[in-house]
Amino acid sequence: MPSIEENVPLKSFNSLSVPATARFLARVESIADVRALLSDSDYLDLPKWVLGGGSNIVLLEDFPGLVLWNQIKGIEVLERADDVLITAGAGECWHDLVRFSVTSNWSGLENLSLIPGSVGAAPVQNIGAYGVELADVFEHLEAVDLKTGEARLFSAQQCQFSYRDSIFKQAGNQYCIVSVTLKLAKKYSPTLSYQGLNAAIEQKAWSNPTVEQISDLICEIRSAKLPSPALIPNVGSFFTNPVIAEHELQRIRVQHPKIIYFPHRTGFVKVAAGWLIEQCGWKGRRVGQVGCYSKQALVLVNYGVQSGQEIIQFAEQVQLDVKTVFGLELEIEPLLIDRFFES
Repeated sequence: MPSIEENVPLKSFNSLSVPATARFLARVESIADVRALLSDSDYLDLPKWVLGGGSNIVLLEDFPGLVLWNQIKGIEVLERADDVLITAGAGECWHDLVRFSVTSNWSGLENLSLIPGSVGAAPVQNIGAYGVELADVFEHLEAVDLKTGEARLFSAQQCQFSYRDSIFKQAGNQYCIVSVTLKLAKKYSPTLSYQGLNAAIEQKAWSNPTVEQISDLICEIRSAKLPSPALIPNVGSFFTNPVIAEHELQRIRVQHPKIIYFPHRTGFVKVAAGWLIEQCGWKGRRVGQVGCYSKQALVLVNYGVQSGQEIIQFAEQVQLDVKTVFGLELEIEPLLIDRFFES
């Protein structure tokens, strides 16, 4: 049975550095730990919330139940003829897993370098960057149902991955992901379709960049435009890029011909949310203790809020302006955690 702490400050557990308190918090390092907590009569009726790296959450208030801090570690490798299956504990650092694969010269995760957070959080959001999503390399995951304590495997199809979404995001806090298995290629097949990445490669004058070079380059690009949460508290992109039909794009282009967008599935495009926000005058703007980052309008930063509600109020002002100017809805990307966010 893992030890349980009471009245734990959560400011250091979230990359936005929002102050809040957990009534109880337990560090879980195995499926057995999770099941022991779920069956403990002292905590049976309390709301429960699984916390990972805390890099994609906004704490709106104190959590009155039991926080399961997922620290399930370990990496296992199964090499096959043409590919490699890597199974990583949900509590592993995502970027550490990327670097492990890159230094082993296995391809598939390099475009997802330097994304903050834990391995277990990656499928919840179906993390993506520079033309690659987790779904592209996903094999399966194991998760524990917080209502029944049963462990089960989820295939890619069962995860219902879509743009920054999955069954785990839609189900709220029903599952505790314990491990994720990814399929990586031994033969390097780079994904270089992202325009900004191509331009950076041309500047380097690389003809055949290695998997490690691409990873290092993406780290360089991300570091240049995104603030480190250790220095400026943030959760990275605060809004997802709106996905709209091509005919709606044409409507907007009549008044905004320079609108930035990217190909999506057939008949749809993704509009650059950062560009929309910048056009509304929010880039570098600060209201109270919240602001839009000066180098990337899509990133909201915390200058010292007393509550996550201040961040949401700022975000709502941004959403309203984008809706007024462009007629588009911006969706908040991080999970909003309050007392009702439970299994």
